[in-house]
Amino acid sequence: MIRLILLIILFLASLLALFGAPTRQLWIFAIAITEYPLIFVVITALITTGGFMKQRFQLGGTILGLITIVIFLSPVIRAYFIGKTLRAEMVTALGDKAIFPIENRPFLFGKFFSKSDHAVAFSSLTYVTYPGISLKLDYYPAQMHTKRPCIIVVHGGSWSSGNSDQLPELNSYLAGIGYNVAAINYRLAPTYKNPAPLEDVKAALSYLRKHANSLQIDTGRFVLLGRSAGAQVALLAAYTLHDPGIAGVIDFYGPADMVWGYSVPAKPL
Repeated sequence: MIRLILLIILFLASLLALFGAPTRQLWIFAIAITEYPLIFVVITALITTGGFMKQRFQLGGTILGLITIVIFLSPVIRAYFIGKTLRAEMVTALGDKAIFPIENRPFLFGKFFSKSDHAVAFSSLTYVTYPGISLKLDYYPAQMHTKRPCIIVVHGGSWSSGNSDQLPELNSYLAGIGYNVAAINYRLAPTYKNPAPLEDVKAALSYLRKHANSLQIDTGRFVLLGRSAGAQVALLAAYTLHDPGIAGVIDFYGPADMVWGYSVPAKPL
């Protein structure tokens, strides 16, 4: 009976891999489930296989355990199928077959068990100066000696904290496969109000264009990437700046419906 109860709990948890979480606490748990699914697969498998001794609800528990394992694996399965078409979609959007070298497939199951790629050295550059404050960006050059697309990374932190140090592994990875990366710092709340971050993204684009030759940047192919609050800033910049050089935007769990978010804050003021 204990086995069945545990499997029911795991089954309910696995549903967070398929459906949106109704509360902030469950949303945080859902991130763990979708980012580290193999941990939950192993736990479920151990409980499921530990019930082959004759007991009540043995068959039902085993079936439920197998279903739960499949659901926990669904993020991996989805990533595999997305990876199969990602190369063609990227070539269509950015027009460059060299972005994905033949040996560097977008999704490899073995990456779950491998160490991250080596770190790429970056330069800290001042890209804009306002009265009382100068803003810097961390520039990771593409590991190719031609003009390459540039990804502008906008950090998270509820618009009031955080800095360009947040995603060094991702920045190095992107530089290693052929993208220039500019991880920017921007003016933070509550000292600075909206649209200050948007203006800073615009300033970063201007700076990178001005120094495109020395930085080896293809100014017709900028991509904005942000996480959390940074993703909201990236989306806002992509859709309101009307910059023809912005070829794409990547949103990692950024809020898009700000009116709704204000009405149901996770941390009421």
